[in-house]
Amino acid sequence: MSRYAPPPPAYAPQQVAVQPRDLNYLFAFKNEWNRPLFSSFKPCPKSALACFCTPCYTAKVIDRTNDNYCTGFCNPWSLMALRTKVRTAFRIQGNLVEDCLVATCCTAPCAILQIDHELDCQGIPAMGGKRLM
Repeated sequence: MSRYAPPPPAYAPQQVAVQPRDLNYLFAFKNEWNRPLFSSFKPCPKSALACFCTPCYTAKVIDRTNDNYCTGFCNPWSLMALRTKVRTAFRIQGNLVEDCLVATCCTAPCAILQIDHELDCQGIPAMGGKRLM
């Protein structure tokens, strides 16, 4: 018997087929806001603060999302960014143009109340005044 073993067969590199992915599922947001934009004026203390000191209330809600609350005072676009962040996090239907219009066209108090209510419904706890108010 011979001690010679034939060399292992040469392997041709195998082609890996990558199927194109349908990215629509990534951007198919099906959820809706838990409360419509103009029905967010309850309870009254929150709505009064949102109407008469919108930057303060925006800072309070921004603090709830674990962002720097100072942006609510310093950056007029912070409400649009916050709305986009919350909408994307909870896969709520909408787009950037809608977020911009809602945050800037005299509806800022309604928008921030809607966002605050959405955070309540999604179970995001209030900071309890630990860092702000």
